[in-house]
Amino acid sequence: MRRLDVIGYSLVVLLAGGLLYGVLQGLGQEQAGILTGTGLTLGLLVWVVTYLRRVLTGKMTLKAQREAFQIAHLAEQLEKLTPEERQALEEEIRQEKL
Repeated sequence: MRRLDVIGYSLVVLLAGGLLYGVLQGLGQEQAGILTGTGLTLGLLVWVVTYLRRVLTGKMTLKAQREAFQIAHLAEQLEKLTPEERQALEEEIRQEKL
């Protein structure tokens, strides 16, 4: 995620909190500030839990991008091999498996 994205999301959350506060106050709710703060805090906690779940399961964006790059790089290197080199590599792999 880029810095600009983080700034944009932060502004959206800030504006949503302000809008929620204004709506609740307009409806005559005396505890609009407490309710808005509670809602934003619960939203933050949900985000933290989902983030920790992605970290613990290893489904992070950077990790996936790195793995995809490594696979693409290995495929490119394999395409550059001559048929004789490829056959020698396959034979070496077979010998290691035994």
